[in-house]
Amino acid sequence: MSLTKKIKYRYIAFGAGNFAVIVGLLVIFGWYTGNWQLKSVVSGYTSMKFNTALCIIFLGSSLILNSVHFFRKLYVISFVCTVLTLMISLYTLLEMLYVSNLSLDNLFVLDHDMLQPGAPPGRLAAITATSTLVTSLAFLFIPLYNIRLQKIGQYLLHSVSVVTFIVILGYLFNVEPLYSFNVTTPMALHTAICLHLISGGASLINYKLGIPGLFTGEQIGNVLARNLFFKITIVMIVISYLDIYVEKYEILNSGVGSAIFSVAVMIMSFIFIWETSKNLNNLQQKKDLINDRLNLIFEALPNALVMGNSEGKIILVNRETEKMFGYKREELLGKELEILLPQRLHAAHPGKMKSFFVNPFSRNFGSNANLYARRKNGEEFPIEIGLTPLKTEDGLVGLASVVDITDRKTSEKIIQEQLRELKIKNQEMEQFNYIASHDLQEPLRTVANYITLLEEDYPNEIEGEISEHLSAMKHATTRMSRLIKNLLDYGLLGRNKSLNLTDVNHTLNDVKADLNSLVKKTNSVIITATSLPTIFVYETELRQLLQNLINNAIKFRKKDTAPVIYIGHDLKDNVYEFYVKDNGIGIEEKHALTIFNIFQRLNREEEYEGYGVGLANCKKIVEMHGGKIWVESNGDGSTFKFTIPILKP
Repeated sequence: MSLTKKIKYRYIAFGAGNFAVIVGLLVIFGWYTGNWQLKSVVSGYTSMKFNTALCIIFLGSSLILNSVHFFRKLYVISFVCTVLTLMISLYTLLEMLYVSNLSLDNLFVLDHDMLQPGAPPGRLAAITATSTLVTSLAFLFIPLYNIRLQKIGQYLLHSVSVVTFIVILGYLFNVEPLYSFNVTTPMALHTAICLHLISGGASLINYKLGIPGLFTGEQIGNVLARNLFFKITIVMIVISYLDIYVEKYEILNSGVGSAIFSVAVMIMSFIFIWETSKNLNNLQQKKDLINDRLNLIFEALPNALVMGNSEGKIILVNRETEKMFGYKREELLGKELEILLPQRLHAAHPGKMKSFFVNPFSRNFGSNANLYARRKNGEEFPIEIGLTPLKTEDGLVGLASVVDITDRKTSEKIIQEQLRELKIKNQEMEQFNYIASHDLQEPLRTVANYITLLEEDYPNEIEGEISEHLSAMKHATTRMSRLIKNLLDYGLLGRNKSLNLTDVNHTLNDVKADLNSLVKKTNSVIITATSLPTIFVYETELRQLLQNLINNAIKFRKKDTAPVIYIGHDLKDNVYEFYVKDNGIGIEEKHALTIFNIFQRLNREEEYEGYGVGLANCKKIVEMHGGKIWVESNGDGSTFKFTIPILKP
């Protein structure tokens, strides 16, 4: 049951304990002031004795302390109250047997209100002393963690509840044998009420045991028990009272009264049976409706569903199972589960099934487990299984959800083949790029060497237009050589990469050291706006990324303005967002995406030197980390931003 219900029952026990303590205190006050209404409630009835009131106070206090969460000191106080009650009750019973006499009955006050001749003044009634003794014994078992002892305590409390309920009925019907049990001194009315509340409240502390467990549960039997018990109790009390009233005042003779009583009981019993039957029928209809809907869902599911019991027998299958395995439903029901498995797995399956029922919990067996099933025609096929334990009316069963992953396996095989081919192609492409780059470099070096030889051998003849042509050729070959080198670097980017835990602050310091001469030449200022994190990255590539972005910020500066560059980061949505902000010439919004394409240039080479590879490298490095890169610009500088997820090696 929920914690809220547990607290609610403890509140009831707490209230019952407080009521008993208040009644006990009022009775003691009545004894000291001589107020008969507090001692006897109704004139002419037995009074609650002073010692009885003490026992009620002790038991009520113990109940209050037991109903709250236990602390060691509270337990000690509760135990003392219980032991005191036990001692008073036990000694009273011993006095009745003439074992000893310490005048405990009139120790605190003298009893002058004896109504029963021959009864010792101030002494607890025998039934009262027995009830308080039994209750105090039960209280010793309440806080224990042993279920068997807790049950004993519950049954002791139930016995007191039954006795006190009979006493209360005796007073209600004015039938002396019920409230006196034919002994010298009867139990007082308010004593019976207090003990009934104490025993009932105490039994709610361990509400799952004994009779409270019958009435506090949420199953259909518990609900019916609650309804029937209270209805039958009220009806029987009313009918019994009317029967006694009729007999007492001789309105009808005893035979007619008994007959009417029997007929009334039969009629009310029939009404209760009819109402209970109607409720059960309604519940059965709802249950059948739910079962029908569950069956529709069970049959409509796209997975094959096979339900088996602990004996390894198939007890339920759906339509998809018939289609997947090729069996008719009648051919599977009652058969061993091994009928759906390849022969080589038959020997091991019973042991695995037994371990599942010993330790039942949901589990999945994926495609990596290489599981196979067998169709009726003997064909084997790969499967995935989700196995779930279910509690049913027939006990624990296992429900297997089976998925045919033949198509997935085929697709995975095709993908693996394509990946292998792609890897080979990439290796071939890398080798081609490397060879082609070197082969392209060789004729460029040859042309450059001949130009140098011409300039050295014919320094006087080479002048004017010829000199300009040779200079243009030399510049073109140099640019082509650098372009080929950048292309080769772009193709090799990310090879042999490995994640390393890197302090980005240290990486940035290394980059600034590499660019130190350029920074001094341009009077640039690089400001670290925030302390950068330590994260897992591809260290060499990250260094190149920062170097490219800072180099760009310096290169594309405004004329007559010293570059100021801010570098920082933010943590957003489980990723690090870095930024490199400058005060340069800015970028038009329409070019915000195209600048990251390889060989994409926005400015003439005469204005800003470059080959259109740097930002393409930046994009490739960021995407290697699983992040994104973009630029924000308002015409007054640019802010390059890129994200790097929190990676693990």
